Amino acid sequence: MVRNLRMTRRSAWRGFGALGLVTALRPSLAGAQAAPPISDADIFNFAVNLESLENGVLPPWHHR
Repeated sequence: MVRNLRMTRRSAWRGFGALGLVTALRPSLAGAQAAPPISDADIFNFAVNLESLENGVLPPWHHR
């Protein structure tokens, strides 16, 4: 028995829709995890690192 395995736009969108529905109903299947809370120290470190990248200067705690 030979099956027609041709992919059409309609069948592709149907597959994407099914995948989205499964992901919405069961987020654990997609490997979704809660993000850890962002602290003030995290924001400060990000700002310092960004500034050092913009200026080409390494932060004082960076060792070569």
